[in-house]
Amino acid sequence: EPIPVQPTEVVMQDHSIAIVQTHSAQREVEVLHDQILAWLDAEAETDEAKRLKPSDIMVMVPDMETFAPHIHAVFGRFASHDLRHLPYSVADTTPRTEPIVQALDMLLQLPQLRITRLEWQSLFEVDAVRARFGLEETDVAQLDTWLEGAGVRWGLDTQHRKTWGIAPELVGANQNSWLFGLERLLLGYATGVTNDVANPWQDTLPQSGIGGLDARLVDGLLQWLRHVQLALSTLRQEHTPSAWVHVLRQLMDMFFKPSNDNDERLIERVMAPLETWLTECQLARLDAPLPLVVVREHWMAQLQQPAMQRRFFGGGVQFATLMPMRSIPFKAVCLLGMNDGDYPRSQTPRDFDLMSEAAQID
Repeated sequence: EPIPVQPTEVVMQDHSIAIVQTHSAQREVEVLHDQILAWLDAEAETDEAKRLKPSDIMVMVPDMETFAPHIHAVFGRFASHDLRHLPYSVADTTPRTEPIVQALDMLLQLPQLRITRLEWQSLFEVDAVRARFGLEETDVAQLDTWLEGAGVRWGLDTQHRKTWGIAPELVGANQNSWLFGLERLLLGYATGVTNDVANPWQDTLPQSGIGGLDARLVDGLLQWLRHVQLALSTLRQEHTPSAWVHVLRQLMDMFFKPSNDNDERLIERVMAPLETWLTECQLARLDAPLPLVVVREHWMAQLQQPAMQRRFFGGGVQFATLMPMRSIPFKAVCLLGMNDGDYPRSQTPRDFDLMSEAAQID
């Protein structure tokens, strides 16, 4: 006889499972952040032993490389003293996803970069870069306003622009370069111009708005430009492996100053593959000069390996990759990126893999 099925009463206020649809990965993380804040606020009056904490929440994604920038952008935008701040940790990441390493990758491409104001902004979004030149976020915003008003667009000077086919003897070859903008800034600082309209001096129009108390900001900008010029002259040359390690150590010291213990540990992990590469070159007796592209590609490829950092069970809201047999002893589990084709993952078989083809036939 068939077993009678007992009807299950559905509670209308049961929100233990919820499905939310958004238009992008960024928006997914933003909605998640708001939802976690709502959960924590709802349990603010609950007994502390039973209260939901950020460390009780696990967030799983199918592709951490895609979501890691969005996670840092949303969860890292509030200071620790802000009520909207949520502690979090991201597992299954590689150093390549860290802002310091992304800034280092940009610096290693200096010979090919036009050095635009946008690239300058990207570098100074990194805390360790700002700390090296003694600037705060507000200082960078102020400098960017001055640089925009001074007309800085791209290129250090006329010699630097020669790479892109602009001859130094052309009329206006220096227009909108960093040298062009700095001349305006320094002339405005020296003359103390306070209005927007001024007579040019030696064909240079001073940039207004810069006073005596702004010397620290301008000095940090000048130091960065000097370091960029030194790095450019060095990176354009070929060096032996031992010389490259010395050059790249200097590059790290010139542009990065660890602002906390995490930055120090990250820089140590970043430099470790370079030391290993030098040892391998010495064992192979490789002492020929090498171009930058060879060293950069090998170094960045080593930093792409996921084995260098697979932190799990970190503090705060835990982000990790969705994978089989992973233990998730958390009170709340959230899933992001459940798009068609992303999960379950669709793996395209390689046409030359005859062993997998035979297994499918069996």
